[in-house]
Amino acid sequence: MNPEVAEETTTPPANHDSDFQWAKFLDAVHQDHEGLFQQLKKTQYYFSDNTLHLYPTMKFTKKFLDRPNSKQNLLKYLDGASISIHELGETKPGEDPTISQISAIMGGVQEAGEEAPFE
Repeated sequence: MNPEVAEETTTPPANHDSDFQWAKFLDAVHQDHEGLFQQLKKTQYYFSDNTLHLYPTMKFTKKFLDRPNSKQNLLKYLDGASISIHELGETKPGEDPTISQISAIMGGVQEAGEEAPFE
C-alpha cells in the first residue's frame, strides 16, 4: 500500500462545522482500535449539527463500520455527538456525484481541488 495515498485520505476537505477536528479524532481511535482506524482512513466525512456523517467508499469498510461494536467504539470519541454511516454511493454535501460513483467502483477517489495533482 502506498503510504502517500493513506496520508491524503486522513485529511479530507473542509467541512461544515469547523470545530470538529478529524485528525484528533483519528489519533484517538488509532490509539485503541487499529482496525477501526484503518477503515476510517478510507472514508470521507462531514460533521454537522452535532453528527459525524461517514461516507465509506468500499463495501468492506461499510460493513465494518456498521458493526454494533464499531459504532460503540466510535461514539466513545465523539463527546456526545452522534454518528451516521451512509450507504455506498451517497455523497457528502457539496461533493460531485460523478466522483462519488467512480470512488464506489475504484475506492478512495477524491477530487484534487484547485491544484493539479501532477505537475
